Amino acid sequence: NFSASVGFHHWPNSGRGGSLRYAASGDGSEYARWTSNELPAGTYRIWTTWILDGSSRPSNAPYTVFDGSTELETVQVNQQVAANEATIDGTGWKALGTYTVNNGTIVVELRNDADSNWVIADQICIEKIVATP
Repeated sequence: NFSASVGFHHWPNSGRGGSLRYAASGDGSEYARWTSNELPAGTYRIWTTWILDGSSRPSNAPYTVFDGSTELETVQVNQQVAANEATIDGTGWKALGTYTVNNGTIVVELRNDADSNWVIADQICIEKIVATP
């Protein structure tokens, strides 16, 4: 499930699957949020992607990962360079990290509290690594 505040604008036919959103940098009041429910307890690697188009991008786009409502970590991502840690179906991805989840829900939230325009919210991929017995 994806939701976003009004400050994350849709950029039609752009990004992976045409779902890209963008926001001007600011005070962190604008958000893009991906929620995955009913997940079995276990360890998951979370990936993100964005596109480069020559306009300014932040060097510190803040992605926060939650296990349900419990904050696990905020990762600063440099969106000035291409996501290139993995390529899947022609799209470059960057790993945010590997997290143990017990509450059945992973939430990834991107805020516009960044050092430069434009904060890009494209897609998140959640990869199951290990199931907890």
